[in-house]
Amino acid sequence: MLFAAAKAAIGGPKTMLIARTDAPAVRGLGAAIDRAHAALDACAHITFVEAPPDMAAVEAIASRMPGHKMFKLATGGRSPALSFAALVERGFGLVVVPGLALMPRSAA
Repeated sequence: MLFAAAKAAIGGPKTMLIARTDAPAVRGLGAAIDRAHAALDACAHITFVEAPPDMAAVEAIASRMPGHKMFKLATGGRSPALSFAALVERGFGLVVVPGLALMPRSAA
């Protein structure tokens, strides 16, 4: 219901709603995937299952989630570090790299 209201309020084809769930850390991967499916059913455009802890979880998200998927590629994060090509092969069309703009400065 929340996504439908947000979609109606925003309107227009240039805005996409991302549904994020942190459920893997608290309720497990199955619950996270269920929540992501519910968000798609409620008008979300992109799903983001936060912090899959290993490759088996990444593969499960890739194979069980239809549509657009997002992956956070965080240096030192909980999720496996994969190449952009490997993520695209698994259907992740949106990859965010938090802190990327800070890396050149911190390396100096």
